[in-house]
Amino acid sequence: FENIRTTPDQSKQPGRGAPYELTNFKLCDNQGCYRQVETGVGDENEDEANKTARANTFYTREDPNEYYIKWFYRAFNTDKTFTLSYTIANAVTKQNDVAEPYWQRAGGEWDHSQGPVSVTLKLPPGIPDDQIQAWAHGKTGGTVSIVNNQTVTFEIAYLPVTTYFEGRVIFPANVITK
Repeated sequence: FENIRTTPDQSKQPGRGAPYELTNFKLCDNQGCYRQVETGVGDENEDEANKTARANTFYTREDPNEYYIKWFYRAFNTDKTFTLSYTIANAVTKQNDVAEPYWQRAGGEWDHSQGPVSVTLKLPPGIPDDQIQAWAHGKTGGTVSIVNNQTVTFEIAYLPVTTYFEGRVIFPANVITK
């Protein structure tokens, strides 16, 4: 499962108070994409037949201040890589001089280590190549790459328990019309 906060951490002075709006959730693993189903109930107490029937499905639930995404799969003695993608309708905070999509890529609430973590951020068109800046915060050892004027990647091989990984990107405010 994953919890995604809808409000920025105000202690980091993000310059915004509006909650983020997430849509178009998609979850895949190395064998294919999962089917989205209605919010689950009784997940912890299901019998084996119900667990098998729910394999390769996921659901999302919007709670106060966060989205909760839970997925179901069957695996034995194997590594699995999950790709969760979604659209953030209001991802960019427009400051006086810059526009800034600032997003915590992996939150610090995890009770298991994670890795590798790889995030691809798609930027709006029209940003001059030389006017994009990007950097990451959290555990050291990650990489930030400005691939082109519409793509920035953030990667880190390993995140210990309760460790966050987040990224900032800034570009000229005039690219954003709202």
